[in-house]
Parts: sequence; structure tokens; C-alpha cells
Amino acid sequence: MKNKRIFLLTNLLLPIPSFFSIACTKNVFTFSINKPWSTNELNFKFFDKIIKEYNNLLKINNLNNIKKYNISYKNDNNDLAQELIKGSATLASITSSLFYRNKEHLSPLLQTQTYAFKFDLDGNKYYSFNNNGDDLVKIAKEAQKMFERKKFNDWGHSEYGWDGAKFNYFYSKDLIDFYRGNIMMWGNKSTIERIKKAWVEKDWNTFRNFGIMTGKENSASKYLLQEQLFKKHFNLPNNKFTSFALDRQKNPNKYKTDKAKNLSKGENKNYHIVFDELGSFAYTNNKKNNKQLNYYSCENPEDKIEFLTVTDPIKYNVLATSNSLSEKKRELLAKAIYNIWKNGYDDYGNTVGFNGYKIIKNYYKEVIEPYKRVFDE
Repeated sequence: MKNKRIFLLTNLLLPIPSFFSIACTKNVFTFSINKPWSTNELNFKFFDKIIKEYNNLLKINNLNNIKKYNISYKNDNNDLAQELIKGSATLASITSSLFYRNKEHLSPLLQTQTYAFKFDLDGNKYYSFNNNGDDLVKIAKEAQKMFERKKFNDWGHSEYGWDGAKFNYFYSKDLIDFYRGNIMMWGNKSTIERIKKAWVEKDWNTFRNFGIMTGKENSASKYLLQEQLFKKHFNLPNNKFTSFALDRQKNPNKYKTDKAKNLSKGENKNYHIVFDELGSFAYTNNKKNNKQLNYYSCENPEDKIEFLTVTDPIKYNVLATSNSLSEKKRELLAKAIYNIWKNGYDDYGNTVGFNGYKIIKNYYKEVIEPYKRVFDE
């Protein structure tokens, strides 16, 4: 989502990360969940209420209830799909890419949601060959307007509405179930204009030679989505993009892996095209111990940051179980989680970018088709 997108959501692919799972052994549930991003407080009532609601529904349907539960906090990027498949977890939060790779073994219950950015409310905007992706470029320009209103270091916590997890200035109250990657540029006026020219002319070799800083290879918003976009856009004969892995073998000095907030710093000064999750600046604090952080800034005052384009959208995490859990229990578990959130008792989701949950009714249409549309499976 991250997706940390308050958040998403990262890597996704997680670009989003897996956020929590429930392991069930002899009627003992173990919630295996990611550590909150913005607080050390771990006394959440959400999970206790889920168990109570689930037990109520199990009792009504004459099914055995849960006697006890445990909570285990984990770091981001755990492969909880394998925990489901092995039977050590019953419910897990799975990124779109991870779910698709294991779809034969898993059943999705709920789609997670988050608050939308004011500059990206429409999840139906995709790359179009008819206009060379101009719809996505427009989103990037709207995001840049809000981003550069003031320098990152000058975003006042009060003025921009920092709530401990995000700058509310950038968010609407609309709930969405998708996120995007961002392709940023930085440098002096000449450098930025040449990068734009290479993009418009679909000149992959020139474009790549400005240096590309990516996220990790399993990140949806900082690697996989950009790769898919480039496959569609850079399609000229004899100057075609294939994949980052293959291109990196031939041009190893043109690629680096690092966080976008560190652009232009140190060795990163040689990489003028930077991948990030769209809106990650909105959930990145610009202070630590009351000291300003020098993120999202250029060391040379003559340089600036621009957003070139965003990527196609990808869905936020789904809450899924293995196929071994009965259909009736899956239905009741989904209903229990939804009810607790709907009644305002989710004190955990906000700490990892989940602001809502939607029960999945059409598995193929809601989960599989959106993924295939982006990745051309």
C-alpha cells in the first residue's frame, strides 16, 4: 500500500508488505502482525474484538469457538502466503503480486482500503497507447503541485496536519483500494528537459543513461509497476525496454537500489531517475527528535525535483485464508473483521495504512482481473 501509504501501502507489491496473519492450531489463534510504523504502542483492542465477534458468529452457526489467541509482531515484507499454505497461519494480509503467485492455494476475504490522495482519486486511470500515457502524466503533475508548494523541510506539522503517521494536507476522506508508483526526476533545468525529451521520444537508451534508482526487486510501487509501464512505453524497434534485470546486466553502473527520499545524496548523485510510491512524502515525517530531516531535497540549490509520470494502479493488500478453511468459516471471519471496523473499533489499521475493509464478493473480478490488466498475464 506501504502501501505505508497513509501510507500504501509499499511494496506492494509493498510495497507494499504483509500486515497481519492469524495462525490457528487446536482452536488457538495467533495474530502474526507487522509492527506499527508510527508508534511503539502495541496494546490494540482490535484483535480481541475480532475474536469475540468471530466467536459470536461461530456460536450462532453451531461451530466450535476459539479458546485463546496470541499476538506476534513482525517486521515488514514477511511472506505470509507461505504461512497460509503451510498451515501455520489462517488469515493473512497479502500483497496483490504475492497473492497472484499463490492464487491456487488461497481464498481472498476482504480488500483493504486507505484514504485517497487529493491528487489521485480515480483508480480507472491506466496507460493508454493512444496518448502515450498522458493520463498518468497529468496525475503526476497534480501531485507535484501539492508536493512543491513548500520545501519538504518547511512543512509545518500544524499547517500540514501531521497526526503522527501522515500529513493530512494531502488526503481526502474518500476510501480507495489502489495505489501507484511514481517516477521522479531531479537535476538542473537542462538535465530534466533531456529526460523529458527521451521519455516523449521513447528513447530508452538515452533515458536509462541518466541513471535509475529503484526500490527492491519485490516492491510493486518502486520496481514492478515501473517495469510494466516501461515495457508498454519504450517499444521502439532496436531501442526497446525488456526488463530491469536484463538491462542491468549490460549496464550495471546505471542502476542503484535506495530509498527515494535520499535522492541526490552521496553516490545517489549519479542517478537522476528515481522510483517511489506515489505520495510517500505524505507519510514521511520531516522531523526526528525535533530536528529537520533533509529528505526529498537536492544538495545543489540549482537542482530541482519533478515528477515525470505515475504508473498504472495496483490493488492494496487482500486479507486471505488458505483453501483449507471451510467456506462458512471464511464467510464468518470476513464478516467479523468487517463488523468490528464498521463499528469504529479498529485501533490498529491506521498504524499500518488500513482505513477500511471491503468484503470481496466476486473473487475473479475484484482481485484477479485488476492484476492481469496491469501485468498483461
